[in-house]
Amino acid sequence: MVVVLLACCGVWLWACGGAVAAPVGAVSEFSAGLNSGSSPVQIAAGPDGDLWFTDEGNTAAIGRITPAGQITEFSTGLNSGSSPEGIAAGPDGNLWFTDEGTMGTTAAIGRITPAGQITEFSTGLNSGSLPGQIAAGPDGNVWFTDPSTPAIGRITPAGQITEFSAGLNSGSDPDGIAAGPDGNLWFADRGTTKAIGRITPAGQITEFSTGLNTGSIPGVIAAGADGNLWFTDFGSTPAIGRITPAGQITEFSSGLNSHSSPYWITAGADGNLWFTDLGMTKAIGRISPAGQISEFSSGLNSNFPFGIAAGADGNLWFTGDSGPVGRFGVGAPAASARAPSVTGSGQQGTQQVCQGDQWAVWAGQAPSYSAFGFDGYQWLRDGTAIAGQASQTYTPSTGDVGHQLACTVTVTYPLLDVTASATSTPLTVIAQASGPPGPAGAPGATGATGSPGAAGPTGATGKQGPSGMVELVSCKTVKHNHKPKKQCTTKLVTSPVKFTTTATATAQHATLSRRATVYATGYARHTRTGVQTWLLAARPLAPGRYTLTLTSRHQHRQTTTHTPVTIS
Repeated sequence: MVVVLLACCGVWLWACGGAVAAPVGAVSEFSAGLNSGSSPVQIAAGPDGDLWFTDEGNTAAIGRITPAGQITEFSTGLNSGSSPEGIAAGPDGNLWFTDEGTMGTTAAIGRITPAGQITEFSTGLNSGSLPGQIAAGPDGNVWFTDPSTPAIGRITPAGQITEFSAGLNSGSDPDGIAAGPDGNLWFADRGTTKAIGRITPAGQITEFSTGLNTGSIPGVIAAGADGNLWFTDFGSTPAIGRITPAGQITEFSSGLNSHSSPYWITAGADGNLWFTDLGMTKAIGRISPAGQISEFSSGLNSNFPFGIAAGADGNLWFTGDSGPVGRFGVGAPAASARAPSVTGSGQQGTQQVCQGDQWAVWAGQAPSYSAFGFDGYQWLRDGTAIAGQASQTYTPSTGDVGHQLACTVTVTYPLLDVTASATSTPLTVIAQASGPPGPAGAPGATGATGSPGAAGPTGATGKQGPSGMVELVSCKTVKHNHKPKKQCTTKLVTSPVKFTTTATATAQHATLSRRATVYATGYARHTRTGVQTWLLAARPLAPGRYTLTLTSRHQHRQTTTHTPVTIS
């Protein structure tokens, strides 16, 4: 038996549009909400769509700034004498930061939740440790540099710390660190022997020096859209450097301002690398994958830009000495091009589908629905997450009737370490019903005229209209970017009809017709028990014989089969 309904084979659309992109070089700066004597250092995108930064000023804190520029700072939970430095989003949905401490205090690795709750961890740090920069690793842990001891450190989401030193050059002084496209961590070493280093998730370290400029001082490193690592070099010959996963180094200087001093670097949504320049002419610089450099100074506050990171709004965000926190346009749109919608009748007991969301393609890459555990779908009741409901579909229960149902989709751009979310417009769940009533019957005929002055009898009651339509939902799994994704459709169709077929060919497209008239369209697939066909009737189907046409395509060859079908 085959139920007549449609399982849509729609194409998932990745949009390049959405919110209007900020022009390249457009600068806005924000100070309201910063602590007195604030000194923001590093900045990173958080899993909540906001930007988070470290503040080592008079009141040490971890700060948060929304895409609209609203700043909040958090200090409760920091160690006494805290001096937070690096910050990065972790795979557990929290932000992780390094805390150098001050003389006589304990250095630490800290964690702050999106709600602002801070915890610090020190056990496992080397004696005399001064943690510097930090980054999420491909192994589900967070990694940091420790230039004081020196070492490369790892901290698990549970707070267990391990440090690795074997393989570092003599006199090593590791600074920036970033996850590479090869599944390893890469770091800049500004020590006695200047180098770019690589550490595997197992802790094996290798360093590369060939190709660095004379007098090089590597600073910060970031992965680029071209599959290489890019780093800043603020040595005697300032430059932006590139290292391949095989360890081949090239440096670029043409286009840098006079007396340049590049320091922080990050990948941008436009596919280029962007860096801060602490030199005589304070600037934010751009380098293309081909090595072409441009610098932008207009609109920047006299406090130099220091840390820089991409945000979910498509812009870059940067910190400045003694404030402020700034936003810088790169001409890229916001991540969310269209929010999802809840597709379905809204009836209790009827499956609803979260779909229709569209996302910008950044740096030539679409976002991932599964990069981290917090990515994917979440259903909300009256704005609050429904526990355990994290699939693309949801069937409202009796307890949902009268409440607002919505869904949130969360995605991550792994290259940029940016997470973005979009939430549907809510709908009110209604009680289950059998469908809308059928149309009223036609009025009865007028009675015959009686004798003069007498009215004829009333006509018979019209025939009862057909029953209401029934809502059916069909889901299927497709692959997008080699990853499975569930797609669903919902349709109001007539009462189910049934037919049988003996077709054995694998088919992609199906039509049901009789005498050149198409009555239903859809698709079919071959299973071990025969061909299962999904169709949506385009008009009422009367009993009788029809033709089921199945069309399949393999490479450049198309095959069509015609099979008699009986509708009973």
